[in-house]
Amino acid sequence: MAIAKMTKVSIALHSSHKENLLKELQDLSALHIIKIEKQEKSNDQEFTDEDTIRQLESQLNRLGDTISFVQRFIKSGGFLESLVPQKLPISHETYNETIEHFKCKEMIDHIKKIEHQLSTLRSDKEHLLTKRQTIEPWMELDTPIELLKETTTTRVLPGRINKRLFSEDAQQKAKDMGIQIAKIAESKNEIFVILLYHKNNDENAGDFLDEINFAPEDFRGFTGKPVDILKEIEEQSGAIETECESLLKKAKESVNFYNQLLITYDHINDEVTRLQAIRDAVRTKTTYIIHGWVETKQKESLQKLIDSYDAAVIDEIEPEEEEMPPVKLINKSIFAPFEIVTQLYGTPNYREVDPSPHLSIFFALFFGLCITDAGYGIVLALIALLLMKKMPSGKKFLWLLFIGA
Repeated sequence: MAIAKMTKVSIALHSSHKENLLKELQDLSALHIIKIEKQEKSNDQEFTDEDTIRQLESQLNRLGDTISFVQRFIKSGGFLESLVPQKLPISHETYNETIEHFKCKEMIDHIKKIEHQLSTLRSDKEHLLTKRQTIEPWMELDTPIELLKETTTTRVLPGRINKRLFSEDAQQKAKDMGIQIAKIAESKNEIFVILLYHKNNDENAGDFLDEINFAPEDFRGFTGKPVDILKEIEEQSGAIETECESLLKKAKESVNFYNQLLITYDHINDEVTRLQAIRDAVRTKTTYIIHGWVETKQKESLQKLIDSYDAAVIDEIEPEEEEMPPVKLINKSIFAPFEIVTQLYGTPNYREVDPSPHLSIFFALFFGLCITDAGYGIVLALIALLLMKKMPSGKKFLWLLFIGA
């Protein structure tokens, strides 16, 4: 076959019809719009839907965030689905039913609440993990943490010392200076200790602590014995884990409404696009001009749509010098799958020949030569036929595999 013949047109429309026409052009999907030309005449008329656009854009942002959250719980379709991006095929009835009856705002609020609760719980879990890492080395301490505080005359400092610096000489020096060191535990590189010394010895003790690289432990917020604290942390972590599982279960249930969310997103996005186009168009005093390309065989359908308006006209216009129309490949059904191969190397120029029919026999032949084994071919063909039922939007690619197999 060949590349679809395209015709460049311009549509002039009175401003009173602009909203309905733009919506019907979207539904017809026959016109590839290049631009909406603005008239230079000043217009005192104000665009009254600016607040509506802002509200819809805000809804669109929230809805987009919600869809991204729900996508985390959708199982991946694997390599084949990533190779052939899937689009959601829906009927007009399903679309209209969703737009009219789906309670999108309530669903967004529900999912956002789950997302916020999960975020809070994860933050709490990280906080508990930090507390656990702080208290675990002190399990041998049988004294409540809140009692490790200075008295009127004595400093009490729990902390850690670099093991390499905790030599016998350092311990002897501490003893000579009146600093008592109670060793609680040790790890691979550190020793956990409690230091006690008289406040009158602050200056000398400070220099010594710097020498042994002493790092005081921050026990603010801890009360009770380390063993009891750790037990409480584990109980709280378990409760958080249970609550997270419950919330994740609810989040996974939201996948059932994923398609409705996508449909609503597309609907709102289309409405924003339409209103923005109207906003640009309303700046002309009485008319605005739409330039675009229509497939020649669809021009009659577009003409009928324009003729249904009293103050609208469509004209065929000459393309600008060196202007290239958009390219649409048209082939018989047996050659259509091979358009994928053509598009892998770039869509041909509008004035060039579509190579899809010519390369089809060679691609299928060499595909078969690469597989070589008839058994593999039969299996691949059966798999392709099976997936056609589950992947409606990937049929062209699957037919390509089937023909090659």
